[in-house]
Amino acid sequence: MAAIGLAVLGLIAGIILFQLRGLLWIVPLLFIASIGFAITRKYGFLKTVFTVFAAQTVFQASYFVGLVSLAVFDRLFGRGASAETQPTGDGDRRSGPVPLTAFGISE
Repeated sequence: MAAIGLAVLGLIAGIILFQLRGLLWIVPLLFIASIGFAITRKYGFLKTVFTVFAAQTVFQASYFVGLVSLAVFDRLFGRGASAETQPTGDGDRRSGPVPLTAFGISE
């Protein structure tokens, strides 16, 4: 049940706090909370390490899924209006050929 809560929290954090700065605030807090959880349950050292590792893995993976879903949503729905207002033309606005004059060599 706690893993589902962490996954939902990570997903929400990935969608809302889409900057790395938000993740860098939450990860140490989750680290301290998971160590506190392991101490209150009187886990041994190895089980505490696995608890911290599992909590961080679930949270960061769901954070990544939140980032990806936000990017996909923005790609599919967020840019539709701006794509319609872009000018349509010949599409190629490059200049003509530039002569090669490097090291005094000319064509």
